[in-house]
Amino acid sequence: MTKNELLQQALDKLDDYQKSLILLYYDSRHSIRDIATIYNASDSKIKVDLYRTRQQLRQTIERAQNER
Repeated sequence: MTKNELLQQALDKLDDYQKSLILLYYDSRHSIRDIATIYNASDSKIKVDLYRTRQQLRQTIERAQNER
């Protein structure tokens, strides 16, 4: 399985909010402040949610790699 396939499978396991955070931040290159405005949340909440989402992605990918 390629890295892209692993990443896609890990992204598929995220909920809609987590996916949108990742896409807004990395794909659309929105700032933390822009994302916070979109979700009517504090910058801190968005930072924490992004951090937790990245951790979840990392763990999911590592588990999938260990299963191979």
